Amino acid sequence: MLEPIEPMLRPDDLMSMPDARGHFGPYGGRFVADTLMAPLAELAGVCAS
Repeated sequence: MLEPIEPMLRPDDLMSMPDARGHFGPYGGRFVADTLMAPLAELAGVCAS
């Protein structure tokens, strides 16, 4: 039997998401509609500068 790659999330783990950067889970994904990705990237760039 194969071992899971990542441990299963518990319901309590979900309460701590998204993290401070707005990312979900161990892979850092963001839940954003495709139409908002370009404006979001632009906004992140402006905020970082």
